[in-house]
Amino acid sequence: MLFWSVVDLTRKLDEFRDYYNEYRVHRSLAGTTPGATRRSTTPCSNCARSPRVATALSWLVLDADCGLSTKFATHTLGDPGFAAFTKNHIKNSQLPEASFIFEIVSEAAILCAKELRMLQANLKPAGCRFTLAGFDGREASFNFIKDFAPDFVKLAYNVVKDIDRTLAASERVESINRQCHSQGIKTIAEYVESREVPEQLRLIEVDFAQGLGVSPPQPLP
Repeated sequence: MLFWSVVDLTRKLDEFRDYYNEYRVHRSLAGTTPGATRRSTTPCSNCARSPRVATALSWLVLDADCGLSTKFATHTLGDPGFAAFTKNHIKNSQLPEASFIFEIVSEAAILCAKELRMLQANLKPAGCRFTLAGFDGREASFNFIKDFAPDFVKLAYNVVKDIDRTLAASERVESINRQCHSQGIKTIAEYVESREVPEQLRLIEVDFAQGLGVSPPQPLP
């Protein structure tokens, strides 16, 4: 397996910064992000063996209150050197514990379950945490997180989208949220685009929300 080249990673990070600055917000309903921070980011690629890693880490080093949530590219899960590479950069950067949260979509997590468990075993002792995105609350999904044991789950768009419109949608989110909390997993509602949804999520006690209905975007340096 190969990491991104310097050119690829530079392009991806630049694309992400432009996208995030225009569209994305990720904070808790109490005003903080999952890392107890003021802001969080979700790059389109993961760390690579290139000088560009220093740029991503500098966002954290320059702002001690900032946390970084980064998405896994599926091929990274099978890279035998990725865990050691990541731990080395965390150590050298002297970042606070739990600065990094790695996010993976449900489909990729199920497909690469063995590799994901190995990566967790290596990175959790370094303070890294994990988010399962696109969580739909089905029985098969709950069976999977019993084994995967993520720190966070992101509720899928089709779970959240009608929460302020129908009682059935609200009850579904409440049920999913309750089951996740019973397993010690915090919940994140994605695609919160209206101002009415956050209040409904607070009533249900969903932990975090992401979307334009939460707050206007905040620029990265």
